[in-house]
Amino acid sequence: YRDPVCPLRLALYGHPDAGGIWEKHCETQLKSVGWIPILPEIWQSVFYHPELELMLVVYVDDFKMAGPTKNMAQGWKDINSVIDMDPPEALGRREDFWEVDFEAGAVVRHHVYPRKKLYVPTEDDVLAFPMMGTSRVTEFDSKEELHVDDFNQGGEAKFDWWTGRTYFPLDREIPVEDFTYALASYKKKNPRSKTARIAKPVDPDKEPTGKLAGIASRILMKVLFAARVARWDLLRATQALASR
Repeated sequence: YRDPVCPLRLALYGHPDAGGIWEKHCETQLKSVGWIPILPEIWQSVFYHPELELMLVVYVDDFKMAGPTKNMAQGWKDINSVIDMDPPEALGRREDFWEVDFEAGAVVRHHVYPRKKLYVPTEDDVLAFPMMGTSRVTEFDSKEELHVDDFNQGGEAKFDWWTGRTYFPLDREIPVEDFTYALASYKKKNPRSKTARIAKPVDPDKEPTGKLAGIASRILMKVLFAARVARWDLLRATQALASR
């Protein structure tokens, strides 16, 4: 065939209308389990469930739900029946992060957000830690034993939802047996507290007050409203700045 034209069966990243296709699909699936759009001409991707009395805001693949606590589990269950989702959790979750532990001789990926797959470093990770070895030691918060392998083996979802840490050697030349032994010895001497790295909110009494503190909420709502209507790309930046 010369210059063939094929029907699009799956919206891929990079397609000019990928966002629109996903939004249409998402809305169709939500309607099928009882969600009703609220003023779609003004507030796109905002839904209400009359039976459960829940409100849902969708931004791409980020879902935020509000309403009676007793009904939320059913709300998420209904959505999960038509859209493949990660397990829901309360707002304000901390993100996964990296740590370089020179005493352990390891680069550590802390998994705060529950996951099923083993962690495979991205291209950006490899660029950030060019001497990182391929040996992978996974530590689960719910288990005592370590899982040892090579990240070139991939990250198939062989486990239930888990949190914990993934260790990679700082020296790519070190054999996996030596790295595992050194890491086990280090951990035995330096047991890790599960609460050591938990982020804590700033004490409001100790935080300096700005000149617009008295009307900050009104200004913020105006910015969020304008962004929600016309500049979705500013939503995440506004929310991040407002949460500082």
